[in-house]
Amino acid sequence: MTATQKMPSSFDQQLRLFVYRYILRHEASPTVADMAKGLASSAVKVRAGLARLSESHAFMMQEGGELWRVAPFSCIPTEFPVTVGKKSWFGNCIWDALGIPAMLGKDGFIGASCACCNYDMPVEIRNGKLRAGDGLIHIAVPAREWYKDVVFHLTNDASVPVGTACGPLVPAVEPSAWWHAIARAGVETGEAMV
Repeated sequence: MTATQKMPSSFDQQLRLFVYRYILRHEASPTVADMAKGLASSAVKVRAGLARLSESHAFMMQEGGELWRVAPFSCIPTEFPVTVGKKSWFGNCIWDALGIPAMLGKDGFIGASCACCNYDMPVEIRNGKLRAGDGLIHIAVPAREWYKDVVFHLTNDASVPVGTACGPLVPAVEPSAWWHAIARAGVETGEAMV
């Protein structure tokens, strides 16, 4: 927590916990009305709490005041469906999608596709590790830039899987050689990931 950030209020902490529990239980985001009812509060107080929680970027709101993102979960359907056991959610990008099984500490499956050619590129996580496969995950924007215009980046140049069918465009690199290729290309750590 930085010097400019305040400790969340008791209400904000309850709201945050309610939202995460709801998402995990219902596989969907609660509406402002659900939150107000669940916390015996008003919609005005809930929206104010969501606005404060959004300052950290873990929570992000849509223009109408409903939730758009509760990291790592997307509150709206996206091209990154994630299945963990018999439950499923969405991530806003491949980075968030990978975060769902990691957060839950469970195996998962991401039904992703190549951003270039739409070739199916499912991603499987077992025992906390990516299963070996062809292709790579391309993170087009350095993490430090993500929140300058997150909606633009997630819609236009989000982190996406790139398939071997697109080899001429983005060559797949063996994990052992990845760090060396990154260093030679002058890419900062966090901008790309195998």
